[in-house]
Amino acid sequence: EKANSDKQQPTMVRTFTIRGYDASDENVDREKLLNLVCRASPEEIGDGIGVVVHSGLLSVARELYKEFKPFIDLSAPPHKIVLNGHSIGGSLSVLLLMLMVGDYGADFVN
Repeated sequence: EKANSDKQQPTMVRTFTIRGYDASDENVDREKLLNLVCRASPEEIGDGIGVVVHSGLLSVARELYKEFKPFIDLSAPPHKIVLNGHSIGGSLSVLLLMLMVGDYGADFVN
């Protein structure tokens, strides 16, 4: 069947872009960030799902997620959420996606 594209609502896209580490950014506590990133002990991301990730980056991702979550909660079905990043930002994007799966389920993030 041919889709009725003229009757479909436009898809709105909310994009979260996370850049990699920038040592020249004066607004970042570089020592704190470095200590978090270097804390490479394994940590399980969910409740018994068996996925183990970098604990330092997970800590940063959880802080970012607190800031992003209100915008995610405001998203309606015609919205799409795009996560992307460079270097450490790419890793954080993947962890944010995993946190979203934990809160909203796999169907929400497909």
